[in-house]
Amino acid sequence: GYWRNSNGWCRWKDYHNDSFETLFLSSSCSGESYDYSGKKLGEILAPKNQNAYQNCDVYGFRRNNTYSGSFGWHAIATWLNSKYVDGYIFKESEVLSLVRTVMAEGSVVIGDSTYNCEQLKVLFDSTY
Repeated sequence: GYWRNSNGWCRWKDYHNDSFETLFLSSSCSGESYDYSGKKLGEILAPKNQNAYQNCDVYGFRRNNTYSGSFGWHAIATWLNSKYVDGYIFKESEVLSLVRTVMAEGSVVIGDSTYNCEQLKVLFDSTY
């Protein structure tokens, strides 16, 4: 939840209004019921508590748990980790490639293993 708390939220404020589809080149992941068409990154990874953001403009985003724990939610958090966390397990280009591939093709190969969207989400979650 770091990227949704007040310190994390303010750190990536320049990307809140970016489109999920523009960043990841797709709007849905096979086997998942969420459709991210037209959604902004800030809508998907919305703040946990509106009152915590007094020192950072939240750009009109309201507390929202709709996407919490979804593939898109984890994809954004992993991408942010790759951008901002020194020595993170994935580089930014790797995260973009993994997410774009799994969303476009339904699976992605990492080493000797093949991951679908749900499996990649679990992998991403294990890296925080």
